[in-house]
Amino acid sequence: MRKMQPGMTLPNWSSCPTHSTQAQITLHSLSGHLAPETLCLLGHVANHQLVILVDGGSTHNFIQEPLVRQLGLATQTTPPLRIMLGNGYHLHCDHIYKAVTIIIQHIPFVVDLHVLPLCGASVVLGVQWLKTLGPIMTDYNTLSMKFFHEGHLVKFQRDTDPVSVLLTPPQLHQLA
Repeated sequence: MRKMQPGMTLPNWSSCPTHSTQAQITLHSLSGHLAPETLCLLGHVANHQLVILVDGGSTHNFIQEPLVRQLGLATQTTPPLRIMLGNGYHLHCDHIYKAVTIIIQHIPFVVDLHVLPLCGASVVLGVQWLKTLGPIMTDYNTLSMKFFHEGHLVKFQRDTDPVSVLLTPPQLHQLA
């Protein structure tokens, strides 16, 4: 780290883009690689079971574009959100599914989900959701997180194999 020298000036941070137009998503969130070390939970949106990836490396919440079409979810256009991927590339998102009720382990949460061409997890819950929870204790050895929600201690633990739960019997047979 360089020390401040006489005559040096600090950058003008007010000229940096705001969070409303810039976002980040991790590559594993976008690519569908649900490694055993990721915090994946099962949840429901519109009575449809799905895999949710909790990702502190993603700034916003996202939902798979094909899932939005499949469920016929009503989205709204939004000013373009420029999303930087972990490899430096950018995507643009201009649709959002607002005030979605996601149920995780019988607990409802209302979130906004930006629509992206995700693979793997149906939904990515990023910092946008995490910061609404208040203080969180995350244990990466047990892949669990604890926080208080409406006065009760909540513990979410990674579902053992969330993707296999979503496979139909014919899909399971093909894998065998």
